[in-house]
Amino acid sequence: MEAIEIPALSSSTFMPQIVIVLTIVVILLIDLFKKNVEKVNITLISLLGIALAYMTTLWLTPSSEPAFVGMMIRDELSIFLDKLFLIGTALIVLLSHKLSYRFERNFAEYLVLTLSAALGMMCISVSADLVMIFIGIELIS
Repeated sequence: MEAIEIPALSSSTFMPQIVIVLTIVVILLIDLFKKNVEKVNITLISLLGIALAYMTTLWLTPSSEPAFVGMMIRDELSIFLDKLFLIGTALIVLLSHKLSYRFERNFAEYLVLTLSAALGMMCISVSADLVMIFIGIELIS
């Protein structure tokens, strides 16, 4: 019987996406367990997650080797697009905080949706497979 070969997994390829997912989970857990959280705190947490994800894109190096069995390729264009998407998301979060007085509740859910849309755009930027493009489009919508 042949042994199953598990491919090497480089987490640096998708580290910005991991940071955004962890930020989404933290915001959801805070919103779930702590009621009446100030909107400033939720906004700062989301901005901190975006800043950490941006810092991880600064350390990325372009590689022509695909990750996840050919589903993701991290090249110069995907790094640039990730930076662009993160800057745009940070601006959206800042502008939406300024208008947050219109939201009486569910502001954390709005930020989670904004971050998940950014995650979908980041997944599309590194995609090299149709399945990854589909996952990115589903995250955006």
